[in-house]
Amino acid sequence: DGRVEVRPSTLGEAAGLGLFARERVQPGEVVSTYHGSLLYKEEMAPEADASYIVRLPNAGGALVNGKPYADAIRENPANPSADGCHVPLAGAAAWGFGAGAMAND
Repeated sequence: DGRVEVRPSTLGEAAGLGLFARERVQPGEVVSTYHGSLLYKEEMAPEADASYIVRLPNAGGALVNGKPYADAIRENPANPSADGCHVPLAGAAAWGFGAGAMAND
């Protein structure tokens, strides 16, 4: 909804991309979702990229894989835009996902 944007992290080049608020956020306010497939650690291949895996608290060990959103951003050759923001590849299903996965990048 335009309240957050993805752009290079201010923590340095090695930190990758980050998720930034475009406006003031109130404590407890939801600004994005962390969309991805549900899985369990036992289902992950040992060589799997766990960079975008988030553990759900109090969910019996369930995890969410947010990597599809990050992949859609990295696959867009038009990134970064003139204002320095990064967006998913045009037509990618990731446009319907929340940008929360980029908070891990």
